[in-house]
Amino acid sequence: MPSSIDITRPAAPADLCVTVGEVKANAGGVEGTGEDALIAAMIRAAQRYVETRADTVLCPATVAERFGGFPCGALRLGREPVRSVTTVAYKDRDGAEATLAADARQEWLTHNPPLVTPLADQPWPETKPGALGAVTVTYEAGPAVATAARDGFKMAVVMIATATYEHRDAFVKAGELKVPAVVNQFIDAEAKRGYP
Repeated sequence: MPSSIDITRPAAPADLCVTVGEVKANAGGVEGTGEDALIAAMIRAAQRYVETRADTVLCPATVAERFGGFPCGALRLGREPVRSVTTVAYKDRDGAEATLAADARQEWLTHNPPLVTPLADQPWPETKPGALGAVTVTYEAGPAVATAARDGFKMAVVMIATATYEHRDAFVKAGELKVPAVVNQFIDAEAKRGYP
């Protein structure tokens, strides 16, 4: 089911799954701190690439995911890992804001993708016909601390950020970053974790 996703991340530097020092070391031991802000920006860009490719979140974040309505079956959350579901809010048949109580739903958060359903003997509540974004699921996603992201994802971030740093002049001239196949292999291997 199509959805839209808003992600609220922690303030810098708690939003980095790898350190500036790790990228500097991987780039051959960059000296000084003059380019630390640039390298941090490259890490953030690398993380967004990994997150988008793998439908994951690499730092502790709050995600608000909006759906057109309740599905026939489970709501499939668009990002993983999910630590907890905060609320399942919806526009009821009359258009009023309502919340599905925590004891009226069940969650399978270790599944990939994470799932939310009403209790086995209950249907989803009715939503206002034609309402856009009638259902909003708010959840805590990503590891508890960014540096606890899965190793394959972290390796991919280091490799992308290092390549971006080492070849930044070439990217300005050529206009495109070529991501090495091994990086995408790291990402894809970690992204498949948890599928039944």
